Amino acid sequence: WVRQNWGTSTLTLSQEIRLPAGNYVLTADVWKSGLGGDAILSVVSETGTTLTAPSLENKEAWQQAVLPFVSDGEASTTVLLSAMHNSNGSEKIIGFDNIVLTLQEPDAIEGMTLPQASDDELFDLQGRRFSAKTAVPHGIYIQNGKKYVK
Repeated sequence: WVRQNWGTSTLTLSQEIRLPAGNYVLTADVWKSGLGGDAILSVVSETGTTLTAPSLENKEAWQQAVLPFVSDGEASTTVLLSAMHNSNGSEKIIGFDNIVLTLQEPDAIEGMTLPQASDDELFDLQGRRFSAKTAVPHGIYIQNGKKYVK
């Protein structure tokens, strides 16, 4: 919990970590009440890339901030929780709780490239490759995406 009531200030808690390559989600429960300021959840890569979760409503209730990001597995990552107050003479109360960093399991294949078949390659229905330059047994074949019967 941070209670700010004078001047302008930003208090930041940070942790630098090295993560294996992958897709991550940083979540935190955030409490925001009072005038002038914000609760900021952000991730900074050693390479200089900074991502910040969208600002939450200013209400006296717990809300969840969510920040998805990608680690390349090589650069370190710094997680920052900041309580910012920018209104002199008003009170701002900010709280962070249940801070969780989760590695997301892949749910799709990304970046897959298929090899290109040459014009003289034939495939049978089991996917076996044959060369059109050699004698092939009788059957159904696929060449350049078209079916042929021999």
